Amino acid sequence: MINFACKVFSNNQVLRCSFGLNETELNTLKELIKKESSTNDLSEALKKHKSVIQRGIKKLLKNKLITRRQVNLQKGYEYYYKAISKEELKNRANNSFKLFNETVNKTINDW
Repeated sequence: MINFACKVFSNNQVLRCSFGLNETELNTLKELIKKESSTNDLSEALKKHKSVIQRGIKKLLKNKLITRRQVNLQKGYEYYYKAISKEELKNRANNSFKLFNETVNKTINDW
């Protein structure tokens, strides 16, 4: 928890804000921190429609918060996803808030 003036932020709120994620995208990321999974696995674990998971996966990939690997099957293939390391996620969240802090400082100083 982070206490800032009149507002307290949970860890989930900090992560969502750092990476611009909605609740489902954050929950998907948290599942992928635990273990590598397919969209089918994630859909089942999070009790969300596969299309919702796929949209979230697309955003997480675009933001380079997860990686994917292809597994060839007898007919076709399946992708498996995993989160980048927890340390890298922490570093990126910290950098996001450093930039935010610099912006706030500049705004206050320019006032």
